[in-house]
Amino acid sequence: HLNLNHNLISLLKFKHFENLINLKRLDLAYNLIKNLNSEVFNNLHSLEILDLSFNRINNLNNSLLVLNNLKSVYLASTRIENIAFNDSTKIEILYLSRTTIILLKSINFTQYLNLIELDLSYINLGSKFLLNIPFSDMKKLKTLYFKDTYLDYSLNFLSEIPTLVNFDMSLNNIFAKYSFIYQNLIILESLYISNTDLEYLE
Repeated sequence: HLNLNHNLISLLKFKHFENLINLKRLDLAYNLIKNLNSEVFNNLHSLEILDLSFNRINNLNNSLLVLNNLKSVYLASTRIENIAFNDSTKIEILYLSRTTIILLKSINFTQYLNLIELDLSYINLGSKFLLNIPFSDMKKLKTLYFKDTYLDYSLNFLSEIPTLVNFDMSLNNIFAKYSFIYQNLIILESLYISNTDLEYLE
């Protein structure tokens, strides 16, 4: 585990990680990184967890394509507009909170059917966008964070995720009965619906 978070790093080069072939986790959160060289992670064949959250990154330059063993990716509060992984990569945890709808529209979610945890909080999604996510095919999905995502009228997607254990949809305009919200969520352990417009329980 290499932890470089909360520094003033603005530039990354291949030579910085060249000999870390067995590195499993790389934490670069809270730095000043703007762009990534396409070859910067080329020798990190064992990397499973990458955290680039809270950087000024605009472009990943396909730098993640070489990370075949990558499982967890944290890109919260970045400025990226597209993301690409190797086809053989099986992402299980994906944090994209406080990114942009432009990024999300560029993602083909059918390539992320192994997701266990997904965070799309603090993005102006709206309920219609959720139709683009194949929840019914995400058989392993356990945790969803949709806090302040402008969800409003449609929560039908919840019935497609019987594996859901944790769900946060706080700070949304939910006009629905409480009983409908948790319908079919038989193994649910935590549900956050605080600060919504929910009017009554049934």
